[in-house]
Amino acid sequence: MMNIAANTLRNLRKQVPALQQVRNLNLLEFQSKDLLQKYNVAIQQFKVLDNSSQDAEALKQFECPEYVVKAQILAGGRGKGTFDNGFKGGVHITTK
Repeated sequence: MMNIAANTLRNLRKQVPALQQVRNLNLLEFQSKDLLQKYNVAIQQFKVLDNSSQDAEALKQFECPEYVVKAQILAGGRGKGTFDNGFKGGVHITTK
């Protein structure tokens, strides 16, 4: 009985073309959080910093003992992210 089921499954796989996953919506994490926040979904507080002159002011308004710094990358996950200062990988916990 088990062999019949296994053979049937194997034959079905040969007949059905493989489906390729298609990503129709590409959002970075901060974009997703912005969208959720806009519709009053509870999320962790966050700030987006981009090495601009407003970064220092944004940090002053965002007081907490430690920060999680995340690379925003669509190309295969955070592990491929790097930072300008030489950090490798995409997530780092830091303090001021």
